[in-house]
Amino acid sequence: MGYEEKAVCLKVTMRRTTKEIAEIMKYAKELIDSLPYKVSARKIFYKLVQYRGLQKKDYTNFKAYTSDYRKNFKDGWHPNIMHDGVRQFYPRGFPKDAQPAEPDRIIDRPCYSELWFESVGMIDQFFYYTKDYHISLLPFMGDLSIPMKWETAERLEKVHETYGKHIKILYFGDCDDKGKKIPHSALSDIRAWCKVGFEVVHIGLTLEQAMAYKIPKNVTKPGAYQWEGLTDAQAKEIILSGLKMIKWSKRG
Repeated sequence: MGYEEKAVCLKVTMRRTTKEIAEIMKYAKELIDSLPYKVSARKIFYKLVQYRGLQKKDYTNFKAYTSDYRKNFKDGWHPNIMHDGVRQFYPRGFPKDAQPAEPDRIIDRPCYSELWFESVGMIDQFFYYTKDYHISLLPFMGDLSIPMKWETAERLEKVHETYGKHIKILYFGDCDDKGKKIPHSALSDIRAWCKVGFEVVHIGLTLEQAMAYKIPKNVTKPGAYQWEGLTDAQAKEIILSGLKMIKWSKRG
């Protein structure tokens, strides 16, 4: 009997019992296992709307359920059971993974590095100013998803296994409470799942940089400064200051 044939609508309530949540997650897991490819949480959720009586307003709760089940490996769930569907890692410097293919530029470097940054809106700027350094990029797009955190942990393990190098991550984001929470939240899971250690350096935006560059204050959030408050020249200076922490030649 297929998952659609077994569909029985649950009574839709704002507060569900542990048993009701377990039934929802069991059905969602059966649906995932029935497919020959990975799907996103949103895809699974809309199947639950169709066949289990959930409403669109339940999506936030559903994301919380799947987060709990995946992070805690409950009932066969795991962090990589679904894919992100939106976020993307941009490999550069690898001999095989990079698009287009390029020489191995990591082997002669003193460490392996990636640039992580808070907003996908920053990506064009980072692509342009780091193009000669052949360094991989990971835009978070806000809070990094569970599948992407798992993939990142696996990638860093593989890099360490292949090259045996120290791993140094350079992070860029807004100077506000959310900007501080985003990397902390991501790192708590990545470090828990990654079997190798790695260093993370917050390059910007810092309060000192915001004051030095006289960035306009965020009128809705006193004391908060956004990356987009920087001029392009200022942003370039901060990006390149981070790259200078890694002793390499531009064309290395």
